Amino acid sequence: MKGKTRRKGKGKGKGKERGQENDKKVQMAPSEDFDDITLEDNLVTLDEYRAKAKEFFSQDRYREAIGIYNRALEAFPEEAVLYSNRAICEIKLGHFDLAREDAEDAIELASTEVKYYLVLCDALVKLRKWNDLESVAKKGLELAPTRAEFIAHLRDANGHLNSERNDNKAEMPIEMALKKSPAELRKDLKNEDVPLSDIEDVDGYAYARMLRLCLDAHSYYHGILGKPKDEMKAFKLYSKASDLGSLEGKYNLVPSS
Repeated sequence: MKGKTRRKGKGKGKGKERGQENDKKVQMAPSEDFDDITLEDNLVTLDEYRAKAKEFFSQDRYREAIGIYNRALEAFPEEAVLYSNRAICEIKLGHFDLAREDAEDAIELASTEVKYYLVLCDALVKLRKWNDLESVAKKGLELAPTRAEFIAHLRDANGHLNSERNDNKAEMPIEMALKKSPAELRKDLKNEDVPLSDIEDVDGYAYARMLRLCLDAHSYYHGILGKPKDEMKAFKLYSKASDLGSLEGKYNLVPSS
């Protein structure tokens, strides 16, 4: 976040491009709404701008609210809350990359404000940037160790990252596992640094079953791969995998601290 050009509502460089983009969003609104913005010349103080933008936001008129924040940033370019609030509007409109940039600008201006980290987390979730989400959630927890939102975001990021690691890992497909002998499976698991005590009694079917249970559990926990989001179902599947000796199943049964 450091060292980059901060965007304003309108201006030079990136700011000008950003302002033009948001102007286009505003012009997509009905003509009477656009008139509300262009004729609102009596806004002077920061509180007046924020109040007007909040009024639009409460009416689900996010484009108009962005237009007000653009103008407010011309007058108050160092007000972090304006970037954060504009980011919230951008999330509502599905402009997640812009929302991320605005939230990062807000944090750059006020690095101890917890709310801005929450807004950034929301944008990163929409962008599915799990590594970044993990990092931001950890920073948020440093500021607010008991905030449930950061704990949930961190667990969500870790879950997705673990899932991706498992998908990318050179693990045997389930069909191959079923064809391997217990001795071959033990050799494969030793190469993954799994303790001997955990693999003494493994067999091909059990290993394949553990893989399938954990994959289905991940899918239900995150609502992916065609599965509905169902944390209770995921817990039961992790529990079954754990009963078969799956370390991954046991790990996911432990509540995050």
